[in-house]
Amino acid sequence: MSSDRAFLQLNPDVLRLIFALNADIFSNPSALLDTRLASQVCRSWRDVALSSPSLWGRLIDLEEFSNEANRDHSWVEEILRRSGDSLLWIRAYGRGCSSPVFIELLAKHWHRIQRLVLHVPLKALSAFSESDCTPEIRQVFERWPSIRLFADNVPFLREFHAPLYLKFDIQADWLAQLSSLRIGQPFAIQDVISCLQKTPNLEYLYVDHLEGTAKQFPPHVVLHLPNVSHCLLYSDFKSSITLLERLDIPSRCHVKVRPGNLVLKNMSLEFLESSFKLLSTITHRYLQTQQSREMHLKLLLSLRSFLLRDETPCDDLGNFEIFIMLDAQCPPHLLTFLFSEFAFAELSKVTELDLFFSVGNITKEATTFLSAFSSLKTIGILNKETLRNFQINFRQDGQPEDASRIMYPFVDVVKISFHIPWSSAHIIGKDGVIHQLLKSRLEQGYPIKVLDLSQGRAERTLPLQYLEEFQGMRVVWADKHNWKILEYECGSGHPEMLPKSFDFLDEMLLLPLELSMSR
Repeated sequence: MSSDRAFLQLNPDVLRLIFALNADIFSNPSALLDTRLASQVCRSWRDVALSSPSLWGRLIDLEEFSNEANRDHSWVEEILRRSGDSLLWIRAYGRGCSSPVFIELLAKHWHRIQRLVLHVPLKALSAFSESDCTPEIRQVFERWPSIRLFADNVPFLREFHAPLYLKFDIQADWLAQLSSLRIGQPFAIQDVISCLQKTPNLEYLYVDHLEGTAKQFPPHVVLHLPNVSHCLLYSDFKSSITLLERLDIPSRCHVKVRPGNLVLKNMSLEFLESSFKLLSTITHRYLQTQQSREMHLKLLLSLRSFLLRDETPCDDLGNFEIFIMLDAQCPPHLLTFLFSEFAFAELSKVTELDLFFSVGNITKEATTFLSAFSSLKTIGILNKETLRNFQINFRQDGQPEDASRIMYPFVDVVKISFHIPWSSAHIIGKDGVIHQLLKSRLEQGYPIKVLDLSQGRAERTLPLQYLEEFQGMRVVWADKHNWKILEYECGSGHPEMLPKSFDFLDEMLLLPLELSMSR
């Protein structure tokens, strides 16, 4: 009983905070009902609730007002009266979007609306992708004229993510006040460039799949976007390059380029090489701005793909990424060209590298690129080919017999992060590739101090007691049954503690290479 009285005697500021947390109509469907009931618990709670106009301003839930019990418009008017002059949050579904109450709200209180979320009938939905739409539905959207949205009167609008197939006015005055813009079909690259000339205050830009491809490039205008921190380009390769050539953005901007396969039709070799140089320049500028912090990157190198991505935790908007898919018709030297262009001196700051390397023969250019990671201390191995190359071929100048020229002399942590097949003794068993790697490094005077198996996955029981011979090396693995990370120091006298098998904690595919850069 005493605890109940204490609860009823909460500090008014604490009570207001609790009420506010519960009064989010976008995450709590019963927010209005919960707040109404809370205001009827006792006199003190009611006084606190009624003296908080902003609380009621966030509860304009037309879904709730359309319920049988709340169809009396006087309840809507009472909520608005309690909200005073505070900003409004409004949620409407289906028929509520065209109800007289909703129209009246927009007409009388437009200047107060801070958040407006509408779920409209299917025939008016605008979030379609080409694979989800029937040809008939797409034709309806394509016949729409350029739409004049918001009556051009949205003084507080800062984020606008255009639905697919919605052709809004790309010269609208409200574009100038946006800090976040997402744009895609039905616009072409020419339209996007024209639109971005009206958005000097952008901080976040997302260009989705565009209509057609950039066959004839628009005039070479410069798009000054000094505040952009994230620039995501998911359109075709030529359109993305066309836009990047015209963007004047900060070096620290998190650029993400993820086009589909390269289509060589209408793309000259000269254009492809100049495009790769542009992507290299943007990457180099970005890396130069990141030298004062540790970085977590991913990189994938294969015959048909080149990916470099920064995964350092910062926000949910997306990090720096360059992803190039090479068409099957691409000349073989293009991958070599990429290695040459991306061999930055700044990579010498990288201390951790998760490597997916599958390019066949290791060329001189590939060796030069991999040698740039000269300060590497930790390597994560994401496929069998990388493991074999690390053991045999990853030597400077291709001289495997000269231990003094070993490529990664500072590496003392090895992480195994790929699928171990059923017939896996040649990989993980005694005298397997991993054992040979550990033994070779030990004999050359570059012993591995940590063997991390916590991200690997095996199909059968794998006895690892033979690792006991590498005294002082820590073995880390995952106990999949108890969801724990365990470790054992080899040579400590308890080899029975070594795992009989190991498995994923989280299912993991063959993902690209991971880098960690420090000062």
